[in-house]
Amino acid sequence: MHSTAPAASEAYEFDLIQALQPGHWLKLPLAVMQDVGPAAQTFGGLLELTDKETFTFVESIAKKARVPLWTCRKHLVTLTKHGWITNAGRSRTRAGRPRRSCTLRINKRAKEASESYTILPDWSMCKPSRGGCLTWASKAVLSVVMSRLAGMIKTAEEQNGKAGICIEDA
Repeated sequence: MHSTAPAASEAYEFDLIQALQPGHWLKLPLAVMQDVGPAAQTFGGLLELTDKETFTFVESIAKKARVPLWTCRKHLVTLTKHGWITNAGRSRTRAGRPRRSCTLRINKRAKEASESYTILPDWSMCKPSRGGCLTWASKAVLSVVMSRLAGMIKTAEEQNGKAGICIEDA
């Protein structure tokens, strides 16, 4: 049986520009990154699900954030302690029954902080099934670099690809 996927020891190429396409990265608010560090990745996963509140199971949040389940649980506790989210517990459904999962609400402070963010590409995130992860410091620096790259691409597109440097004679 022949596999087309590269072996673990093989290198493969990817396009940085393609990594900037929607759906291929997480939004990491700068203020959250500065306050809670790696828990910002779980917050980014939560932002993929909602910008208000969610009743989603922790497993789904972990999958969106691309972190292991136990890491996601620790991050949610950290985010709650630092006031980025509110854990409202098992609130009730419209029929009055308790929900099977906790209600997590994104606070006003977090919504405002989400306006200034960096982007973390999918390929840089932990994939526990494949082994190995970048350190949080590496992810933080990479997210800033990718955000700058996205800004440069946007500027070039706005100028129809004619971005250049103007040098005046002194």
